[in-house]
Amino acid sequence: MKKNSKVAGFAIDNYIARGSKINFRADIKEIEGKDIARRGRIPGAKISSRLDRIF
Repeated sequence: MKKNSKVAGFAIDNYIARGSKINFRADIKEIEGKDIARRGRIPGAKISSRLDRIF
């Protein structure tokens, strides 16, 4: 990946109250307009009203 590339992705986290376990997952879905994904994942940016743009 080149420096200052435009990247589309999403992150999911969860936690257990009063516990020490913290899970976090992030997937990069697009780089410089090209759809990408890990094996077994669907490539490309996802349109969802539940996702927020963070920057």
